Order: sequence, then C-alpha cells, then structure tokens
Amino acid sequence: MRLGINGTGLVQKASVQAIVDHAGRARDDGFSSYWLAEHPTGGFDAITTLALVGQQVAGIELGTAIVPTFPRHPMALAGQALTAHSVLPGRFTLGVGLSHAPMMAQLGIGFEKPIRHLREFLSILMPLLEEAGWPLKGKLFPVRPRCLVGPRTCARCWLPPWDPRL
Repeated sequence: MRLGINGTGLVQKASVQAIVDHAGRARDDGFSSYWLAEHPTGGFDAITTLALVGQQVAGIELGTAIVPTFPRHPMALAGQALTAHSVLPGRFTLGVGLSHAPMMAQLGIGFEKPIRHLREFLSILMPLLEEAGWPLKGKLFPVRPRCLVGPRTCARCWLPPWDPRL
C-alpha cells in the first residue's frame, strides 16, 4: 500500500524551508507522496513550491491537490506543469479542480457553469501536456496558440473523483 501526506497546512506559514523539511520527514517516515493545495486567495504557489522541494528532497512523489482552474488559463498552467515536470521527471502529478464558489468570489471571479468550464479547460490542458498543439477552439478560451516544443512525456494529471458528470 502506498500512502501520501498533505502538507497544505504549512502553506500559510509562507516558509518554503518549512515545507521542504516537512516533505523530507514525510519521506523518511515512509510516505510515498507529498501533496500541496493551491490556495489562490493567499499562500504560496503549489507548483513552484513543489519544484523547489523536489530539488532538496529526493525519493518522494510530489503533487498538487488541487490547483483551481478558474483563476488560471490552461496554457499558463500547462507551461508551469511542464516546467515542474522537467525538474521532477516521473515524480510530479498535477491535480486540478474547480475549487469553490466562495473562494472564487473572494477573487472577483464568477463560478458560472463550472462543469462546462472544467471540461473545456481539460480539453485544452491535456493536449498541451501531452503533445504540441491545441486541438480545440473553445467558447471560454477562444485563442489558438502554437506551442514551440514538440511531443513530450508529460506530468500525470489528476482530477478529484467527486462528480460522475466529468
């Protein structure tokens, strides 16, 4: 059995070193993975923090649980995830999800049609993580950029299994 630990409680302390130390202790205690949530209303960026943690703590998988999609553009998130994956090959998992309407309201971001938003977001994000190109011109993200890198082995992407409509 593989067990992971969530270190999100440390994000509000604003200390990367505290998270590095906690992830190192988790690895030493036998945990196979270490997870951080992205709190867009404050705290550290989870992907950047995990990339920094991974430079000092070997032998443990690192992942986000979760990065909310509403405050991000799928192309920007793909670039960030691919950057983290490049320094953590085989160790990084990108967890994405919707977050919560109250948290988005704090940022002044609407939460209309969340399932449609997440479907379109993923239909753009996943090809960007897996290959060069953007196969969909969506209603929410109507641009068609060209990626400057070719096909690649990508980071794993994880969705919370809470909604059967996804």
